[in-house]
Amino acid sequence: MISDLSGPDAKVALQRLITESRKVEAFFLGDGIDASASGLLRLQPDGQYCVSDTDALGSHISFTPKNVAWGKQSDKSSLPELSPPGMLIPSKEFSSALLFKFKDGSLLALFEIGKAN
Repeated sequence: MISDLSGPDAKVALQRLITESRKVEAFFLGDGIDASASGLLRLQPDGQYCVSDTDALGSHISFTPKNVAWGKQSDKSSLPELSPPGMLIPSKEFSSALLFKFKDGSLLALFEIGKAN
């Protein structure tokens, strides 16, 4: 099932991934740019969220929630419907997803890896 995410609901969903130390695959699509990173979601001291496989800032994707225009969330059954066109999703076992569209039109998807608790 796909549902809309309001600001407070998005923060709760992001906090759940952090608290439960759930590994995610992050995919970013912008104007002529695409990128991906996998690891844990962390909240940085400056208020940005960061997906990285280490505490140090190596390969990562960071984003600021205040720049999000809208968000959606999906359980496993609706993942194919939530995946934006042009976003190549590897065939892994994903249990849920969050999709954010930013004010500049770029998209960020966070796919939770593994089975949900």
